[in-house]
Amino acid sequence: MVNRGPGVFCYPIPKVGWFMMILYAEDDVDDFFLVAEVLGKIDSSIECINAINGRDLLDMLDGMYTQPDLILLDVNMPTMDGISCLKELRSNPRFTGIPVHVFSTSTDPRQVRQCVELGAVEYKTKPADISDLTSYLANLVVKRQV
Repeated sequence: MVNRGPGVFCYPIPKVGWFMMILYAEDDVDDFFLVAEVLGKIDSSIECINAINGRDLLDMLDGMYTQPDLILLDVNMPTMDGISCLKELRSNPRFTGIPVHVFSTSTDPRQVRQCVELGAVEYKTKPADISDLTSYLANLVVKRQV
């Protein structure tokens, strides 16, 4: 059993050894597969799961046996955007302990401020360069493992 904060205990998903689970809300399949591939190269024990929009992410969380170690959240998605999803995540006591990193192509300072005010750990503009993406994701993983 893993202690994920006050009163929140969960069992790891049955898999050999411990691993990190990242839930990534991203409607662009190419972006998702690129991030998942880079994460797999950083550490093969990382499991990156795709939600196609904010609503899908919330539905997946409701049905998960254990919570993800962190959430990567795009802003511009159909059905439910990242900001609306973040509001719902932070208003539900079951999910307030999950770190949310907003990861978007948008550079709108109002969106950045709003996401941070709503409780995102950070707002990162998606890097265009693969080495910058790898560096960002590697630092993100290392921070979570400490």
